[in-house]
Amino acid sequence: FAAIGSGNLSPSQIIAKLAVSEERPEELVEVRPSKKISPASVKVLGVGDLVTHLANCCHPLPGDKIIGYITQGRGVSVHRRDCPNIVNEVERERLIEVGWGGVEQVYPVAIQVNAWDRIEGKGTYIARNTGKVFL
Repeated sequence: FAAIGSGNLSPSQIIAKLAVSEERPEELVEVRPSKKISPASVKVLGVGDLVTHLANCCHPLPGDKIIGYITQGRGVSVHRRDCPNIVNEVERERLIEVGWGGVEQVYPVAIQVNAWDRIEGKGTYIARNTGKVFL
């Protein structure tokens, strides 16, 4: 930092160094939810105590609009209504109305955040205007 502040590094040297560090492979951090939603929190309308499980394709969460799919031997698979597997389902007669049964809890969800370090653009601007960088 001292070399930058004292002017011993030119803007082009700074940009060259930043460009090298920019080539690092992208690292994604995956955080798994620590609490699972109980399939028992899903109620099949008009039917009592049916085995249900939450679909892994669309990961329905309490509050989502959901629908059930009657599987062969695995009970009812609960999907979001906008799940591509449900939207494109040919056997519509296997779909059944389901709803969330009084679930009022906070659940962690998986999110992905992509962020970009804009220092390269700033360095280019400084280099073009022959300015100095002070950190």
